[in-house]
Amino acid sequence: MVKYSVEKLEKDFKDAGRSRKGKNKFKNDAGYWTGGACNWGGSHNLKEDCETLLNSLNEMESLREIKAELEKCTNNQEYEAKKTNYIRKCEKSINNLQTTSTTSMFGICIVWSLEAMDKHILSKIEVCKKDLAKLKDNLERETYRWVQEIQQLKLDQNKIEGGIKENQKKLANTNDLAEKALLSQLIEDDSKKLKANMEKQKEIDKKFRFDPDKYVSDFIERMKRNVRKKNSSSNPSGTNRKDENDNSDSDDESSNDEENNPDNWGNKKDPEKDEQPNFLQENKNLIIIATVTCLALFYFYSQKPEETNNYDYY
Repeated sequence: MVKYSVEKLEKDFKDAGRSRKGKNKFKNDAGYWTGGACNWGGSHNLKEDCETLLNSLNEMESLREIKAELEKCTNNQEYEAKKTNYIRKCEKSINNLQTTSTTSMFGICIVWSLEAMDKHILSKIEVCKKDLAKLKDNLERETYRWVQEIQQLKLDQNKIEGGIKENQKKLANTNDLAEKALLSQLIEDDSKKLKANMEKQKEIDKKFRFDPDKYVSDFIERMKRNVRKKNSSSNPSGTNRKDENDNSDSDDESSNDEENNPDNWGNKKDPEKDEQPNFLQENKNLIIIATVTCLALFYFYSQKPEETNNYDYY
């Protein structure tokens, strides 16, 4: 792979690590992105993982040449040997793209899954695995016969193209109308044959077409961006890792925040005052019952007839 080298990968990811703001989300990184070794148990370092990553990507890159290499075979034995080797490479690349609870793709440090991966990369990995599986299946199904077929198609292609060129020269050098018409018809017929021939070659080509570039560049550039932006708030690998060296008490921190942070009016919170029970809320039901009772008594006495005084009859 010309575009990337171990030195370039290491430099690019170190630069991305240095540009990050704030402390590492996981203290077990131990400065991994800037030259240190991780503390996740494997003692990985960035340079070694960049080398592993690049070797694995280069091996996947070699699958681009399957069709061209197999077409060079001159017998079935040679073909089967090369085919078996390519099937093994496909299987290895598929397995290398798996992520586990302890390693990222290609077996590199888990910190890549924790801080360099995201849903976009994981979806790309799944598409790449499907393409590799399809390529492997096509290899397993095809026999040496397709090589013989493609070789024959290319021989026919060269013959047809040669006939077209020859008739075009004759057409340019003749003034005979009948001959011109005949040559034009021959050229047209051969052009149709050539088109059909090329269509057959394309169909065969599709079976072994694999373009790793559309994955490799996307993987690397996206991971650099994620490391630079410290895209580790969520863990796409599903691994929930807590820093073993972090003994801080979250309850103490939250209580300190409440004591030190002012409220919306600029006043500091009083923890003792906030802890006092709210009398109205706690005795809400009793207050409602007492209110209803008072209203009932008031209504009852307001409906009682007034007593008659003796002086009303005089």
